[in-house]
Formats: sequence, C-alpha cells, structure tokens
Amino acid sequence: MSPPTIWSRRAASSAIGCASSSPPARAVDGRRLMLRLHHMSESTCSQRVRLALAEKRLDWESVLVPPGGLRDQAYLALNPAGVVPTLIHQDHVLVESRIICEYLEEAFPAEPLMPLRAFERYRVRRWTKLFDDKLHLAIFVLSFVCWMRARYLALPDALRASALPGMTDPVKRRIAENLLERGWDAEILRVALRQLVSTADALETALAESRWLGGDHFSLADVDLLTVIQRLDELGAGSLLDERAAVAGWLDRSRHRLSFALAFDTWRNEETARRHSLLANEAAERFAGLIASL
Repeated sequence: MSPPTIWSRRAASSAIGCASSSPPARAVDGRRLMLRLHHMSESTCSQRVRLALAEKRLDWESVLVPPGGLRDQAYLALNPAGVVPTLIHQDHVLVESRIICEYLEEAFPAEPLMPLRAFERYRVRRWTKLFDDKLHLAIFVLSFVCWMRARYLALPDALRASALPGMTDPVKRRIAENLLERGWDAEILRVALRQLVSTADALETALAESRWLGGDHFSLADVDLLTVIQRLDELGAGSLLDERAAVAGWLDRSRHRLSFALAFDTWRNEETARRHSLLANEAAERFAGLIASL
C-alpha cells in the first residue's frame, strides 16, 4: 500500500480555491486528532466517510488502497473482510462505513450530522438503512454492468475467476457472475433499476417538503444518498432523475458544498474519469431505455 499522506482540510480548501477560516479539529484536551483512512477514490462507501469527515471539518491521513490491495495481507490484518474503508483513530480500528460515520458523529460532536429532534433523527435513520439494505447493492449492479464488466471479460478465464469483486461476499460474487454472463439482459439489473426509481420517487416527495433529507440541515442521510445520486449521474443513468425538480435542486445544493469537492473532486483520477465518462456515454441510451420500460 502507498504510504499515508496527511490530508488537511485547510490545505485541501486552498488547493481547490476555497479559503477556510476554520481551525483544524482538535481533541477535547487540545491534542491534535489523529485519523487515518484507508480508502479508494471511486468506492461509494469511501465517499460517504470522506463526506462525513469533510462536513465535520476533521483533518486526516489518507492511505489510498491500490487495485488489488484489498487482498494484501497487511490490509486484511486491519479489515479481514477485505473491503474499504477502514478508519484508524488513535488505537482503534473501525470498519463498516455506516458505523464509521456514526462513530465520527459521536466522537466529534461539533458540526453535527444528526438533527436534534427525534422524528428528524428517525427520518435520517430510515434513509441510511435504505442505503445499507438496498441501495449499496443496486449501485454495485449498475457500476459492474457499466464500468467493470468489459474489463473482466477481457481477462483470461482463470484470472477472471480470482479477480471477481466481492469474493468475500458470496451474494456479490453470484451477482457478478450473473452479470458477466447476462450483461444488460440480466434480470438483476432491472431489479436494481426498479429499486433506484422507487428511491428517486421517495426522494422527490421528501425534498419537496424540506431542504435536506433530515430537515433544515445537511445530515448523514444526505451524505448517503448523495453518493448514490452522484454515481447514477457518473454511470450515464441520469435520466432516472428526469422530471424530478426537487431532487435536481438538492443535488445542485449538495455539489456546491465544500465537502463535495473534498470527498469527490479531490480524489478523482483523471485517466479513470475519462474512461468512465466514455463508458457512461455508451451506457446512457441503454439505461434510458431500460428505465422507460420499467
């Protein structure tokens, strides 16, 4: 794995042309916080943690996990599931992005990402549960078909079997095998799109009533759903948001937050982004046709 680099919110703000007047986050006793995040640039679960870190104005060390690095023994010693992200705080090793975000909210209560009122907190938790239960897998399906399938089909059979994503997750592995075989005709793709259309409808209803998903303030619900809607756009499935003005307005507001640049733009690899953009352009018409047929 690459050596860690210090990721300072102050330096990052300067790098993207945004001045920051906030001091670096510090522990209660005045000691500088030490957070180290093992992550991948395009991972939605990494993105949700980077968003939370940015919203809470925390400085952290970055360890970008390279392709294939999830099977590295040193990384598996930290995260036996072989997934990203993994957060190190002092002597604590934290895994599972949902729980990491909740930990950050409790350990560093400044810049809260949970509302004060009980019902608004309930609404936030419903959205975050939806991400964990259904949306993460739905986005995996679309990402595999659009971005990853062609690359895996180009591999020799033996290498492809060992390189399939989600090897430690039997559900994801079976889905990946089905998508390799069936591609755009796979029924699981239609199932995923139906889930995402249903989610877009629910988002439109919720955002017609409030500025953010938890109420008046940006919350962990917005963190999670932003990674989903942003990925849909990057995959060429943006037609799913057609005629949903409230969602479009929310997405525009979210993209203008400093945290968006810190969580997404700063980590974008230009070569990868160009390749993904070409694939998304090719996929857009197919996605639009499938969505219209649901």
